[in-house]
Amino acid sequence: MHLNLTLQKDLTTIEDGAYRNRHDITSITFPDNLETIGKCAFYCCTGLTSITFPDNLKTIGDCAFRGCTGLTSITFPANLETIGKCAFYSCTGLTSITFPDNLKTIGDCVFRGCTGLTSITFPDNLKTIGCSTFDDCTGLTSITFPANLETIGKCAFYCCTGLTSITIPDNLKTIGCCTFYGCTGLTSITFPDNLETIEDCAFYGCTGLTSITFPDNLETIGDSVFDGCTGLIGNETFDKIVKQINLKKEYECKKLYLKLKSNNMNSFQLYKEYSMIEPLYNKYPKSGDFIRYFTKSKINQIENDLKSIFEEQIEKEQIEKEHQIRCIIKSIFEEQIKKEQIEKEHQKNIELEKEKSHYVQLKKDIHAELMKN
Repeated sequence: MHLNLTLQKDLTTIEDGAYRNRHDITSITFPDNLETIGKCAFYCCTGLTSITFPDNLKTIGDCAFRGCTGLTSITFPANLETIGKCAFYSCTGLTSITFPDNLKTIGDCVFRGCTGLTSITFPDNLKTIGCSTFDDCTGLTSITFPANLETIGKCAFYCCTGLTSITIPDNLKTIGCCTFYGCTGLTSITFPDNLETIEDCAFYGCTGLTSITFPDNLETIGDSVFDGCTGLIGNETFDKIVKQINLKKEYECKKLYLKLKSNNMNSFQLYKEYSMIEPLYNKYPKSGDFIRYFTKSKINQIENDLKSIFEEQIEKEQIEKEHQIRCIIKSIFEEQIKKEQIEKEHQKNIELEKEKSHYVQLKKDIHAELMKN
């Protein structure tokens, strides 16, 4: 059975899960005033083949069309502002996407697992691509990033094995963790001059890479960024740049040591006892082996660890002082009570002695009176 779904004209919102798992729906006619499509509204509607959204649509909710494997094309409206997480996850039939000009953010995992996707046209105003947005889109062969792009999330193009080349836009300063992990078809990368950081495992396992040119402003290369990039082994330029980056890390380590030693953090005296700094020795490797661990962020992390231990020690000392003060006050209080008790006993004894003396005198007086008679 096939159903051509026509929604009522005055509808502005499609509720969450409204047509979930309706495999019979093959097409949808949306009303002109529709603004929001709720979460999982058309989840796993596998019979859908194409969608044309109305011009007023602003929000497509999380997982709205997830698992619509029959979907081959989408036309987004010009006013669309938000595409929710996993909105088109595993829509394996999609082959191309053109985004509207006003779109600024593509959420996490939106097109994850869309293995049929071969090309993407990003809008000029796009600033953020979320985490795992195009994860496992193995059919993608090329990407043209917009000039204004500022953020690419972690694992955004994870295992996009069809990608062959990438040009990173000028405004991008950080390539996130595992962004192009396992992109085995990648043979060339063009980095912008403003790039500052390449995070852990960003190009891990990109076996097709044979050469890389790093920008002069690059400050940090994370752990395992090019591990498994067998095509770079022995590349003189690559080895030279990595050596320079490691020297920068070593320099940061030395600065940290001198900072501690010069007592800038008031910490060297505090940590001169090995037992107090031992947690850090256990957490971080020693001597020359630890150079690769010390990016700027990890230098800050270590300083925060030291500061934390310092504050804990101060707090501990404060508690001990307060305890000592309480003990002294208690001792004084107990001594005072004891003194008052002794004084009371003394006064009581004096009163008893007076009474006893008075009784003896009275007895003598009675005896004297009896002798007279």
